[in-house]
Amino acid sequence: MAKIVQDHGGAPLFETLFNYTHFHIYQEIEQSKRVRIVESMDFSEPIYPLVADFYREAASDQLRLALVWDAKEFEQIQMESMMKLYMRTLTEIARTPHLSCTANPSLSPEEAHTILKLRIQLT
Repeated sequence: MAKIVQDHGGAPLFETLFNYTHFHIYQEIEQSKRVRIVESMDFSEPIYPLVADFYREAASDQLRLALVWDAKEFEQIQMESMMKLYMRTLTEIARTPHLSCTANPSLSPEEAHTILKLRIQLT
């Protein structure tokens, strides 16, 4: 991947990365008497302006979200709004998993209007 980025002048290949991991093997390791996880490290370098990193914790099986962003590209208030949108959407999915994603839009009318205005400005 680094070579491809280098070949394209160092510019990011994508604007957003969505990542989901569920290392269920950790559950088996944690239950094992013969193996113990002492430390884990993330060796990835952030090369995207925005990363939504979802992961399920091995011990609790809870879904977690880490938003990572380039402060030169996004303001804190934008990311707070995005986090609220993710939380609202995930809460609704958990509450009504049988509904289609189009049945209950996550964006309020004001948010949809703001996004539409921004898209018009960018074109």
